[in-house]
Amino acid sequence: MASDLHCSAARLDLTNRPEEIPRLAEWTEAQAKALALPATLAANINLALEEWVVNIISYAYADTAAHSIAVRLWRQPGRLCLEIEDDGRPFDPTAHAPPDTNAPLEQRKIGGLGIHFIRRTMDLMSYRRRDNHNVLTLEKELPSA
Repeated sequence: MASDLHCSAARLDLTNRPEEIPRLAEWTEAQAKALALPATLAANINLALEEWVVNIISYAYADTAAHSIAVRLWRQPGRLCLEIEDDGRPFDPTAHAPPDTNAPLEQRKIGGLGIHFIRRTMDLMSYRRRDNHNVLTLEKELPSA
């Protein structure tokens, strides 16, 4: 677990296999329930995590070997924090320009909508490369009680 976490985090370790996506969804649902998150927020978090992990599984590795993907989730005062770590090729989603969603469909570039969705649903998205690992951090402000 990362040493810079401020409180204990729930953690899920996955491999880079598509069969892991249902397990990610179950874990995310259980975490959302444990934290009593509103249904819309829980759904957005589930979709953001799924989108990012599917991207890792699909594009991060040049080989077919099993690789580990760690997903961490923790709560800070007023915020929910998520961290996804993998040992794939370096990829910084924050360095990619948002897609032109106003262009006609036939003129749009393929790809990039997953990152766009994550940016739109989360309040903060940051990336760093640490010890040859990609670390994506997502934060979402929690509604006041």
